[in-house]
Amino acid sequence: KPSRGGGGLLDSLLSAVGPASKAPRRELTMVQIQERREEEERRRVSAVAAQVRSAAAAECKKLVSDASASCHRFKPAPKFWRYLQKEEAEDAGLMSLSAGEGDDRYVVVYKSDCPPPPELVEMEREAEEAKAAAEDDMRRREEVLAAAAKETARLREAAAGHAGGAASARPLTAAQRRQAQIESLARGAETVKMTEKIEKRTVGQIQDECLAHRAREA
Repeated sequence: KPSRGGGGLLDSLLSAVGPASKAPRRELTMVQIQERREEEERRRVSAVAAQVRSAAAAECKKLVSDASASCHRFKPAPKFWRYLQKEEAEDAGLMSLSAGEGDDRYVVVYKSDCPPPPELVEMEREAEEAKAAAEDDMRRREEVLAAAAKETARLREAAAGHAGGAASARPLTAAQRRQAQIESLARGAETVKMTEKIEKRTVGQIQDECLAHRAREA
């Protein structure tokens, strides 16, 4: 009987320790799976990058050896691909620029003795500036919306505190409540106006503004 009692105690201890000892193994397995997935993704990206580089290098080499050609236009490609194409063009001693809009953007490479027209270079520069301006507008919009949300939360918290009737808090007068409502409405109206202004200015419109400004200066 004592041995049975000891065995029961030992069994209970082992059963209690058993699952705890397996938990780290399961966690380690999940970490290994995640690391394996990340490694596979890195290999896939590296393989694609190698293919893009190889194809771009071949096209650049063909352009350099073709005396009758002055430039080569790649097919529309993602931004990362265009970056690799430009790197290969630079390694081959060629000039390059991007053109097109959105998903239709592509890279054109030129021989050094037949550079791209200055107008195209200037348009690309202005397009990059327009894109940066649009991104800056979007960042400001997010900041305005975040500030408005924070202010709204603060006003709600203050209103809840006053409604709770805290002993140390004095209730707002009618004039103070009206002033708070006016300020809140003014902030909301300003937020709406800034948001509408940002939404109406597309990248194309910003680029048109740059071109119009350039025409006025000419």
